[in-house]
Amino acid sequence: MNRSHIFIFLSVVLLAASSCNKESGNRRKYSGVYKIEKYEISYYSNNKVDSVFTLDNPGTIGLYDNGLNPYNNERDDLPGVPRGWVDNAVGGVLPVGWYTDEAKRQTITFFSEDPGSGQTYYAIYTVDKKIAHRYTWTYVGANSNGDISYKEVFYLKKQ
Repeated sequence: MNRSHIFIFLSVVLLAASSCNKESGNRRKYSGVYKIEKYEISYYSNNKVDSVFTLDNPGTIGLYDNGLNPYNNERDDLPGVPRGWVDNAVGGVLPVGWYTDEAKRQTITFFSEDPGSGQTYYAIYTVDKKIAHRYTWTYVGANSNGDISYKEVFYLKKQ
């Protein structure tokens, strides 16, 4: 192997290691128990809010970083399954995993894999950090025309 091949190989290895460390760091930063202060779904008709469903203090959601095992690292005591999960076949009888985007931690993805079919299902929420360990996680559902049909928002405080 000549020097240029060795340099390229080492560059690729270092880049991959850096990406893994960033994702690992983001998982550690987001890991923990969150109190859901409010859960809200706004339903839309003709691109305008038609009705709003709200639950105050419905429970907690725990995000756990258990290393390389992506499953069984989400636990909650919610009275039901979040709408964004239901619409994307995440959870239910399947275990739920999660991860954040690699860079600016602007999204959190919840996912489940059906071992029978090998199909993986995803629900991606936008993350906004507020003050004093408070966050919102937002999922926007669209109808077949691409119009907003609902917006689901978790208002959370990290414990």
